[in-house]
Amino acid sequence: MPRTILKRRKLNGKKKRAANAKRQGETISKLVNEINTNIKLRAEIIEAFEREGRPLTRQALDQWRSYSKGVPADRVLTVARVMGIDPYQLRPDIFPRPS
Repeated sequence: MPRTILKRRKLNGKKKRAANAKRQGETISKLVNEINTNIKLRAEIIEAFEREGRPLTRQALDQWRSYSKGVPADRVLTVARVMGIDPYQLRPDIFPRPS
């Protein structure tokens, strides 16, 4: 195959990966915004961490908005359980897509 076709294919692959990453980032930020705007959900998440003996403050939840990856890795499993979603949806960089 000519080099130009190979380069084009590589570029298309990079564009697709970039688009997927952007989409995942938008989804993660929507979930984090939901956590911060839904008062009942915030309270449930805080209570879940208190039951585990790992207290979490409202201020910490607010900081997740500015955290580039959304929910911190050590908090993902509990938050996903409370929200009723897969951990993959919160941190696809750590948790694999369920099969």
